[in-house]
Amino acid sequence: MRKLIINILPLLFLSCLVYSGTTGKLSGYVYDKDSKAPITNAAIFIKEINATIFSDETGYFSRIMLPPGIYSVRVYLIGYKDFQLSNVVINSDKTTNLNFFLEPSPLTGEAVTVTSERKLIDHDFTSTIKILDNESYRHLPKIQNFDNLLAIQPGIVRYNNNLHIRGGRQGEILYVLDGIPIKDILYSGANALEISTNSIQEMTILNSGFNAEYGNAGSGVINIITKNGADTYSGSFELSSDGITQYSNDEYFGSLSIGGPEPLTGVLLPFFEIEIPGKLRFFSSLNLNQSNAYKFNDTYHKNFKTRKIELIGGLFNVKYEDRQSNSYDGSIKLKYDYRNYGLTLTYNTSGERIFRYDVLYKNRMDSALLDENHAEHYTIKWTHTLNNNMFYNISLGLLKRNWDLSVNGLTPDKYNPVWYSQDINSDGYNDLSMPQFWSRSRTNIFTFKGDYNYQLNSRHLFKTGFEINYEEIFATEIQYPGNIPDKNLPGEYPGYGEFHWNLNNYSTNGSAFLQDKIEYDGLLVNAGIRLDYFAPGKQVNSEKYKLAWEEAAQIKDNNGSAQKLEIDKIQVTISPRLGISHPITDKTALFFNYGHFYQLPERQYIFRDPYAAKGWIGNPNLKSPKTVCYEFGFSQEFIEQILLSIKGFYKDYYDYIGSLEVGPPARRIFMFYNSDYANAKGFEITLSRSFSDNFSLDANYTYSSAKGRSESPFEESYTIWQGSGLLPMEVRMPWDQNHNLNCILTYYNSGNNYFEILNSPVLRDLGLTFKWSYGSGFPFTPSGKNIRLSKNSEELPFTMQMDMRIEKKVKIVKDLYVSFFLDCINMLNRKNIKEVNPLTGKAYTYGDLFDNTNKRILSYREILSKFDESYYYPLRQILIGAKIEF
Repeated sequence: MRKLIINILPLLFLSCLVYSGTTGKLSGYVYDKDSKAPITNAAIFIKEINATIFSDETGYFSRIMLPPGIYSVRVYLIGYKDFQLSNVVINSDKTTNLNFFLEPSPLTGEAVTVTSERKLIDHDFTSTIKILDNESYRHLPKIQNFDNLLAIQPGIVRYNNNLHIRGGRQGEILYVLDGIPIKDILYSGANALEISTNSIQEMTILNSGFNAEYGNAGSGVINIITKNGADTYSGSFELSSDGITQYSNDEYFGSLSIGGPEPLTGVLLPFFEIEIPGKLRFFSSLNLNQSNAYKFNDTYHKNFKTRKIELIGGLFNVKYEDRQSNSYDGSIKLKYDYRNYGLTLTYNTSGERIFRYDVLYKNRMDSALLDENHAEHYTIKWTHTLNNNMFYNISLGLLKRNWDLSVNGLTPDKYNPVWYSQDINSDGYNDLSMPQFWSRSRTNIFTFKGDYNYQLNSRHLFKTGFEINYEEIFATEIQYPGNIPDKNLPGEYPGYGEFHWNLNNYSTNGSAFLQDKIEYDGLLVNAGIRLDYFAPGKQVNSEKYKLAWEEAAQIKDNNGSAQKLEIDKIQVTISPRLGISHPITDKTALFFNYGHFYQLPERQYIFRDPYAAKGWIGNPNLKSPKTVCYEFGFSQEFIEQILLSIKGFYKDYYDYIGSLEVGPPARRIFMFYNSDYANAKGFEITLSRSFSDNFSLDANYTYSSAKGRSESPFEESYTIWQGSGLLPMEVRMPWDQNHNLNCILTYYNSGNNYFEILNSPVLRDLGLTFKWSYGSGFPFTPSGKNIRLSKNSEELPFTMQMDMRIEKKVKIVKDLYVSFFLDCINMLNRKNIKEVNPLTGKAYTYGDLFDNTNKRILSYREILSKFDESYYYPLRQILIGAKIEF
């Protein structure tokens, strides 16, 4: 590993091939108001970073490496009135353009003060990008984590609690936290670390066409930047619960955050007249959430216990009483700035303890699967600003994730050997047995990243950088632990399991890219190229592994001889990216983008070991699936403050991962291959009105079509195992929701109303938000028909839901406020169907048949479990809470 880094690192630097952006850029021109001539050497002072830049002979100025936030800018020069502009918004990966026209004046000290207004048309983007900050979602009902926020964005569908962007599979989204990926590399490809919305400074959603700085994502990127401490103290404390009303899931949520100058160097030492150079600021947060949605019955098999959360290696402990779903997340961030240097230390953690609801175990919660995961993320980032147009970063990161899945925390040797379901009294619920699954995994990802940014001139902004990840993977997965394997196996509990896999692997991957942002008055081009590599490591290259793999696979070559396993020591992919934006007018813009995007397979498909020679084995030569995407977009501000955007997309997915049988058929051994293809297409329409005159509107409609052969790499092997043959060539994917519509209407009384009565203190700072969502039905496969002809051929009923928030903000003293709110989720209490009778396509009802062949009707006791609440999406819930802010 050390030798690999030593060999590759110089090449990456020399080739000048930056990673996901965490800063933005400010640029523009300074002109004489009367003559319109450019002004040279005008001073542009940026208050929040205490920095001054100067205009050149063309009047041009620029400053890169500005953290996202709100800024105040002052422009001044002897002989002109000062120009002060407040509320200037800087976003990551974006250029904010400002042009200043200074008024000549023989007097000094005169000033013109203006408040900046956000532009609705953004000519800086060449793809679909949505930037969300605290003001974007603070009035929405029950937005405690960013998954709920993402689910209402155009092009994003939530299916079985997993997010899909524009038709892609689960796990094709890259989550980036403060510049470093936080992805589960082993199983799901999903976000490995939960972040509550009160910790987020800015979140950028890239649906497709993202620049070369982003990689290892087949569908989209979620770039999250957490809050920094400011020069003054601020914080919040929030509590909410639904336990007061009958519409309750026994849910409780608590949140605490605080930030500002670090107390020792910022307050205590200055009190004793001891000055430390530079500024040291901090931000920290802690969030807890518990609920009992989809409740198990209260029997003696339902036993909750007192638990303990260990933070920072046990330095702090938090105790809590179990519920069915328990989650937490926290963060600490320290940022030190001295002149043109910066050092940031960050710690993030999150965890969950969830009893997976299963209607079959409704009376036996302690026999249901218990999902426990804990993640920790450490980063160190060094920043050096060489001048106003040049800086570099060096980052080190460690992502640790522990995941356990078991029956109520039991180890395999404690499992009930009665593995099959037993419903003794025929009421639809299991009376004996337990799920026959046990898994434990530990992954550590060490990340080393560097980047260099250079604003060459007013036309070209270059980015260049590298990333190296070293992965440690330890995992054991056992199915049917009561059965004894017929050979000695590696890993934990080697003497248990009909199916037994062990992963003990050390792999390396990395990337490098070169990108140029070319800016002209009527044209913006983002052009780049990206290189990614993956090295599976020496474990799969050992002779012991190769012999076991060849024995398990028993693949023959064209001559009928046993095929030897030859593993590529390193795989390389190259991805070109191109995006073009054309601002027709200041109120109209067009863009187009094209790109190739590769994503590494989840490591289980590569590293599942062959020693048990049963079930599935990994493929060390598995290639990265490839997405080729085209997108065209149009935006028009057709009425003041109202923006209409229309975007169309088409995507081809090549080398999707599937699984096929290898060796003699009777052995039932399957291997993962790059054997599938899929495609997605559609368009999105958004209509938005920025907040003014005390209300805002955000509406979006998405039409999409997602088709392919299989929904997961395991599906084809399941159909072969069950004797249904190979999958059909192309069908709708289960998450293929053709029509999706979301509408958010917010009224918040900030004053300046036409009717004077609304300006009274009682009605001031009163808010009302409605969120309405509609989705057409997901496809399902009817029973009793040939799967090759009927797979996903019918559609579930549509879903519709309206949520509401009422809030009132009260000022206690200066800079101390408390907000009271009421959130009503699914306020119309609509029963949205999640699962139907596959014979009828409707919700189960009395008199439904068990099957069409024998025409037997489901008995009264059998159908009781089919009326379970889990067959529907959650019904009405009312939460009441308060939030203190200072």
